Amino acid sequence: MATVKTMINSPTYGKFYFDAVFSTEHSANVTVTEHPVQVGAPISDHAYQEPDEVTMEIGMSDAMVGVSSDHSVNAFSTLRQIMVKREPVKLVTRLKTYSNMVLTSISAPDDQSTMYGLRATVMFRSVNIVTVSVIKVQQTVSASKPSSSSSSKKSSSSSKKKSTKTKSTKKTTKSTGTKGKKTSVLKKIAKKVTK
Repeated sequence: MATVKTMINSPTYGKFYFDAVFSTEHSANVTVTEHPVQVGAPISDHAYQEPDEVTMEIGMSDAMVGVSSDHSVNAFSTLRQIMVKREPVKLVTRLKTYSNMVLTSISAPDDQSTMYGLRATVMFRSVNIVTVSVIKVQQTVSASKPSSSSSSKKSSSSSKKKSTKTKSTKKTTKSTGTKGKKTSVLKKIAKKVTK
């Protein structure tokens, strides 16, 4: 059986192999939601999987044949660039291959024991990537409601009718008023004549 080499496959930086992997910790959890009730234990109605997490202790050495003296420094710099870019990478380990993993943490002590190498703890966390789809919706107009133009026409025609009625009533009042005046003047003349 072939040994699987632990590596990161980055779209920008390509395949990145570690010289040594001292330990790998895989973490996968499922959370069960709970809601309190008035009497008794809380009820559980849903469960969801939390993002996978992988913590590795890795090593890079400058003492390997054909490797430059700053191999460990270049490895640390590349890991930092992958983390700062927040680029989802493919992580290949012996137990599982993970897709869409983001490098979230790097811890690298530097002392006399790491003078010619790099010993670091790196943490990866999976991200859920979704795509958004756009749907066009047609607008429908209800036939039961009158349109705004027809209702405005009705209101303008009714106001015209009202104004016509008021004008005609005014005319009739004026004419009756003058007739009433003419009648009273004639009555006065007739009274004087009869006297």
